Amino acid sequence: MKRITRRLAVIAAAQVGLLVGAAALAPAAQAAEKMTLLLNWVPQGDHSPYYYARKMGWYAEEGIDLTIEGGRGSAATIPRVAAGQVQVGIADMANILEGRSKNIDAVGIMALYANTAFGLYWKKGGGIASPKDIAGKKIGAPAGDAVRPIWPVIAKAIGIPADSVTWVNIAPEAKVASLQAGIIDVSPHLYSVHDVYEKSFGKDLGYVSLRELGVNPYGLSFFTSGAYMKSNPETLKKFLKVSQKAIRACFENPKPCTEVLASETSQNAEDVLANWKRVETLIADEVGRKVAIGAYDPARVKADVTMIETLFNVKLGSGPFFTNDYLDMSIKLP
Repeated sequence: MKRITRRLAVIAAAQVGLLVGAAALAPAAQAAEKMTLLLNWVPQGDHSPYYYARKMGWYAEEGIDLTIEGGRGSAATIPRVAAGQVQVGIADMANILEGRSKNIDAVGIMALYANTAFGLYWKKGGGIASPKDIAGKKIGAPAGDAVRPIWPVIAKAIGIPADSVTWVNIAPEAKVASLQAGIIDVSPHLYSVHDVYEKSFGKDLGYVSLRELGVNPYGLSFFTSGAYMKSNPETLKKFLKVSQKAIRACFENPKPCTEVLASETSQNAEDVLANWKRVETLIADEVGRKVAIGAYDPARVKADVTMIETLFNVKLGSGPFFTNDYLDMSIKLP
């Protein structure tokens, strides 16, 4: 009897030891991988899917502890990601390609805007009846604005000399006020904030999208460094799968999606929803519907590469400049 009791005590002690050991290992096994997503700009409606997915716990379910950080323009986001200060960023694809011409380590991993988001805004009462009247005027934008590098292409499409305008350095948040005050004559801006311009200028608003001018490079993309891509392929796959899922969810039912961003960033929910509805036209294309959300068309990227090489008289080399390898090809736009 004593022998049996002793054996039971040994077994119980062993079980306790296993439980204690498992408890000690659990935090390490369950620890989420920290990831920072650096936006192209301050949080707006187009960023709603990532706030929504985080709120719903979808990133956490994939073992990702996601921090979302506001940006100050593509040109400011790219070097921080390339240097490994943050893991993933959002930037305009043209800026990413321009960076590659300077040996900056950046690779597009998911096309967020299948169409360029940029357009030119002006006041009709400011002497501009059509884009050709922009010649001789002042364009306001920060030095890192995504439109600046491709201005020669835009000017050619308009039919005016690239050097016929004067660039004025202004903070991004000062664009609308500067246009109102006459400090600048033209403001290049994202279509996602079109409502702000309509409310500010009403019938006096003049606008043309770059698409209308025949200039339609890929717009915003998720990107990362080649180094992070190589060392963390599974984390990238999980991050992109959740992000694709979130974009689809926001297409299907946008209101709860945009309400999360509005709440977390203290913005008007109706404004954020309106912003998102405009962005849907920039995201949607046949590739997103038939291939996968965020998939690149290699032929289009090749055309964008040619544009950058021509603009800056450089050769970007063999790449890769983009990849579809980390996308979930089963997730498509509705």
